[in-house]
Amino acid sequence: MEEKPAVFSSLLQKALQEKKTIFIIVGIVIFISYIGINISVWTLAKNSQKKVKSVTSAFPTPSPTAGPTSTPTPRLTGPGTYACDPIGICNSYKDAKGAGCPKTYADSGCLDECGNANVRCPK
Repeated sequence: MEEKPAVFSSLLQKALQEKKTIFIIVGIVIFISYIGINISVWTLAKNSQKKVKSVTSAFPTPSPTAGPTSTPTPRLTGPGTYACDPIGICNSYKDAKGAGCPKTYADSGCLDECGNANVRCPK
């Protein structure tokens, strides 16, 4: 009967050694997998940054611009019902030529010419 414990202990030692080997092998496999996954993640991140850089470099960075500019409405030119009164204010006349005004305007601001005394209506 004394042989059984000796056989059992040698089997136990062998099993423990095999378990150690199995644990070592499993640990190595896990470590290699961990490294492989990290390399894959790092490569993926590096490639995605390259893609972003290539996309952003394809389009120039927009420069700030002033707000929308309004196109001025063209002013009416030619003769009309407006004329500069004797004191230099643009007024509407029923008959500016009949009132003796030297120049009439279609523009309600008399094209800003009322400062010129030569285009004013007489008193």
